[in-house]
Amino acid sequence: MQSSQLLYRTRVDAAHIAYEDGGLKVKVIDGQSAVPADSVYVRLGPDANRESVETSRIQLPQRHELSFLGRPGRILWAPVWPGHGSGAFPNDVVDSTYPEKVEITLQKLEGPGDVEVFTWNASTGDVERLFSSTDERYKACWSKPGNHGDMN
Repeated sequence: MQSSQLLYRTRVDAAHIAYEDGGLKVKVIDGQSAVPADSVYVRLGPDANRESVETSRIQLPQRHELSFLGRPGRILWAPVWPGHGSGAFPNDVVDSTYPEKVEITLQKLEGPGDVEVFTWNASTGDVERLFSSTDERYKACWSKPGNHGDMN
């Protein structure tokens, strides 16, 4: 029986694609290391920083660009610093099998709530929606082999 790790207060790449044993595997970066996705749980509980400011929930501002998350004023859980990416693949695999990108497609979601992955540039106000459990247009996202991105 494989033990499970509880992730909280850390940077998490919730979808990290690795090339192992001749095929692609979904992993999770648990702060530093790539571990099997089925060996971790992400904690959705109240949390605060060193100054006692809550960091686990955000209140949606009055911004049209974030309307896909709900009405302004709605409280959302923001439990981790999420990202996605992929590890380096052998050159012969990249050239013949996955030359430009690796696509990650949501097949199934278990548990309460929805998943929305986006980037938000606080300086410019630009928002880019990348991945969604509620909108078919965003059921897949992609990464170049060896790349990584941080999201909200």
